[in-house]
Amino acid sequence: MSVPSIDVRREIGMFIRQQREARRASNFPGLIHRRRHVPHLTQADLAEIAGVSHALVAQVENGRYENLNPSILIRLAMALKLESHQEQYLLNYLQPPNGHVGSDEEIPDMLRGLVRSSMPNPAMIITPVFDLVHWNENAVRLLGDFDAYPVDERNIVVQMFLNPVMRERWVAWETYARNIVSAVRMHSSYATYRDRILRLVSYVSARDAQFREWWESDLPKLTPDHVKDFVHPEYGSLHIFQTVGAVLGSPNHFFLLMTPRDADTEAVFRRLADAEPGSQA
Repeated sequence: MSVPSIDVRREIGMFIRQQREARRASNFPGLIHRRRHVPHLTQADLAEIAGVSHALVAQVENGRYENLNPSILIRLAMALKLESHQEQYLLNYLQPPNGHVGSDEEIPDMLRGLVRSSMPNPAMIITPVFDLVHWNENAVRLLGDFDAYPVDERNIVVQMFLNPVMRERWVAWETYARNIVSAVRMHSSYATYRDRILRLVSYVSARDAQFREWWESDLPKLTPDHVKDFVHPEYGSLHIFQTVGAVLGSPNHFFLLMTPRDADTEAVFRRLADAEPGSQA
């Protein structure tokens, strides 16, 4: 295994330090040495729980430990009682680049057919860097004409934070948007997507203070929020299940499908499908 870059080691170290300092020593009764004057775990505490040396923990947190490997990260993650997606976030950093980000031209015909046949349910294809690369008519009629945006703005993160219409129409916008930020952080740990993700983060951060604040504070997360509510300008409240899934045989694309949670929303989707071609909300 090659030595992780200094930037990767610093990212790993910073995350481990943040997690250590967020945990109270009193929640770890097995500690042999109790430090009453320090409420959070110290480096020595973490070393004791993980069964490694204090020097190793210090070097990891400072980004100086070159021999990082999955075994060490798993040991530290278990000692900190990290959730599974947080452990995966750390392990992603050690994976070598693999493949590239998918584009519109590379979408298999099978996947295009799946999007088309999903009507009247809105459906889209997105990439691991959250670019929108393919969609059906009802996705346009619900969310807007993506073809009308510059290519760089055909992105879920850009639309969610920089398009005021999205803030107005998603009922729990803050919850949904914050979940997107944590998903972006998770994807930033994959070497294949890291550079593209960080450019996206820089672009949105420079234009939206709320995104910038959450990016600096939110933890990585891979658990999506499936239940969503949307206000359509003509048809009113819509109650939606949103599902995002990986695509077998097309690893650089994800399939995003919106399905109705009630009969009224189902009827609206059908009315949208019967609209004139090219029409939208």
